[in-house]
Amino acid sequence: MIKFRCGNCNQKLGVPDEWAGKRIRCNRCKESCQVPAPQIELQPVSQTAPVSSSTDLSMPEGELEAGRMSADLLNLEAGTPLPREDQHVPILSKTKIAIPEYRISRGDDDHSRPMMALAKGAGKIPLALICSAVCALIAAGIWAGVSAASGYNFFLLQTGIGWAAGFGIGLLLTDRNMMMGIAAAGIALGGMMVGKVFVANWLLLPEMNKLANDQQAFAREMQKNMDREGLKKLLDDTPELIAMVGLLELAKTGKVAPQTYDFLVRDFFNPTEEESAVDTDTIASQIAEMIDSWDRETVLAKAQEHLPELARMMFLKSKPSIELADAMQMTFNYWDVILVPIGLVWAFRMGHGGES
Repeated sequence: MIKFRCGNCNQKLGVPDEWAGKRIRCNRCKESCQVPAPQIELQPVSQTAPVSSSTDLSMPEGELEAGRMSADLLNLEAGTPLPREDQHVPILSKTKIAIPEYRISRGDDDHSRPMMALAKGAGKIPLALICSAVCALIAAGIWAGVSAASGYNFFLLQTGIGWAAGFGIGLLLTDRNMMMGIAAAGIALGGMMVGKVFVANWLLLPEMNKLANDQQAFAREMQKNMDREGLKKLLDDTPELIAMVGLLELAKTGKVAPQTYDFLVRDFFNPTEEESAVDTDTIASQIAEMIDSWDRETVLAKAQEHLPELARMMFLKSKPSIELADAMQMTFNYWDVILVPIGLVWAFRMGHGGES
């Protein structure tokens, strides 16, 4: 056992003899220091039996071959000093290979280090998740802000939310794993949904309410988006519009006066209990007789012809008030099939630590 003191903190240390010349780390100050060579205690030579020149120093040949003593040492004459360079032979020869540092610890072994590192890093996981969520929210706000400022929904920007979520994980965690990647992808998906809410509330909802409050704009938009299939669905969902088509045909042929037509439209959408001079039963019979003579294609053709007026009727009937849920539906389109997975993969790779 080699006992010595640390050159930095004077801590008393003890290591095995075979560690002589190696560098170790002090368990107190954690600084590196070199283990000195073992001190050999020299036994005093007895003066009672002086060695004479006639003393036989030879050894049996068998012991010489066994390596118990060097043959060169036997050839030395008594009192011949060793060469100077051999008086202090280093225990370890000088080499360019780095000598590993040994650590002297009190009860700590190599198996406990990974657990300690894991426990130390686990404390940062909640902060990393919070940081990731904040970064995702900032990216969602940027997406919605750019869209609201430009008046156009930049769907491509939602992929940046995935990058921001993974970036937030990497800010605080250097040792990441698959679970962190999955967490980053989940946060990214939530950030994309929040971004859609921002876009719907800041961009689409004001535009849609403005359109809903403008009767002419509502009618124009309805005609622009109303193809044959859409018109067929509209008539199936609102059968009373077929009666309005028949009323429009009666007004077109002059069988119903304009004043009577306006009264019937108002009374149809806002029925009142007031008595009126209009013979509604006769007009209703005429409309029913006319509709019975039409087939499906004729109904669609007549509805297409009177679509502007039907759009005005729909506006009066529905008095549309757009909610946030209606605007949210418009934030989803076919681009999401490509952009959302890209953002999630980006978040997973950065959260997992494989962004390189």
